[in-house]
Amino acid sequence: MRILIVNSNTTEAVTAGLLDAARRLCPPGVEVVATTAPCGVAAIERPEHLPQAALGTLRGFEANATGADAGIVACFSDPGLAEVRAAMPFPVVGLAEAACLVAAEGGRRFAVVLLGHAMRDVLCGLIEEYGCADRLAAIECLSVGVLEFGRNPDTHMGELHEAVRRCVDAGAEVVVLGGAVTAGLGEALSKISPVPVLDGLECALRMAIRRAGA
Repeated sequence: MRILIVNSNTTEAVTAGLLDAARRLCPPGVEVVATTAPCGVAAIERPEHLPQAALGTLRGFEANATGADAGIVACFSDPGLAEVRAAMPFPVVGLAEAACLVAAEGGRRFAVVLLGHAMRDVLCGLIEEYGCADRLAAIECLSVGVLEFGRNPDTHMGELHEAVRRCVDAGAEVVVLGGAVTAGLGEALSKISPVPVLDGLECALRMAIRRAGA
């Protein structure tokens, strides 16, 4: 099975991080390839970035679809997800979509930790669209955005830990890390959190594998 991951922003370092995390998270027999949107913005940090990101995401899929069995829109605002699904011959999932659906499985209450405040309303709309609003316990926003966090995650881990703690205090039974640059951090945080901590990529891989095998 081959899964195509398209990073919806134009920052190659984010793509490299996604690919590294995906290779660690995937089971044997699953190949992952990752590519960067050929146009758009360096980081999707405001709602006005979404149209450019959606176009870049679609172009990334169109140029790299050959041989893929499933695809992942690797951005927590799922830009262009509907358009990509309509254009691709294989199942495609988004980070936010997968995170919401996996986190809410079994009726669990979940919370999301976002990078920055500007995309909070966008995320609320997506959670409503995906039918998970009644399971949402909290959304906690870090003070830093995508690129700043991605440059040096260790500097911001204290704030991230505190945000996860507030999510648990709000009643979350599972916490989701919202952002492509947090890929792979869920496993480490779960070891020191009283509830599971997932990242969107982990959830999207799980869902993509499931749908490709259906």
